[in-house]
Amino acid sequence: MPGGWSKRYEFDKLVDTHSDLEFDIPVAELPDLPEGVGAAVTPLHAKLQFAREQGWPLVRLQLRGEVGLICQRCLRAMRLPVAADSRVLLLASEAEAERVPPEEETFLAEGGWLSAAQLVTEELLLSLPAVPRHENVSDCSAERPEPAGEPAETQRPFADLRAMMKRE
Repeated sequence: MPGGWSKRYEFDKLVDTHSDLEFDIPVAELPDLPEGVGAAVTPLHAKLQFAREQGWPLVRLQLRGEVGLICQRCLRAMRLPVAADSRVLLLASEAEAERVPPEEETFLAEGGWLSAAQLVTEELLLSLPAVPRHENVSDCSAERPEPAGEPAETQRPFADLRAMMKRE
């Protein structure tokens, strides 16, 4: 279903019919991604399976693919594989959240309408590391360009601090 990920769905109908939805979603087209999360070569593959468990509407969400991030060690682009598999309770209102067991992951689908793109975005953000960096330090140093010409002069901003303090 190309582009179906951008539609809104009445989740009770999906739950009652035990529907399955599958999408290939270009990362760049997901809503509300923070700066620094970018598209990779291939889109994310999302599979949503709807059911009802102990009276709660839920979706089992699987994400596969990769995203582009900035390594916080070397500040260069990197690709991060994404593999998430979650159970998410679907809530039509904030009032329902008070009855949900605290260990359950929830998603607020206001008025019973689910945005598949928003759900996938939230799950993607939960699967990303707080501080992205290459798995191996050697991947960072391998990407660093060798300095050209003479080495830069070492900066020592506090070298004369003692002398400056004595003058005052």
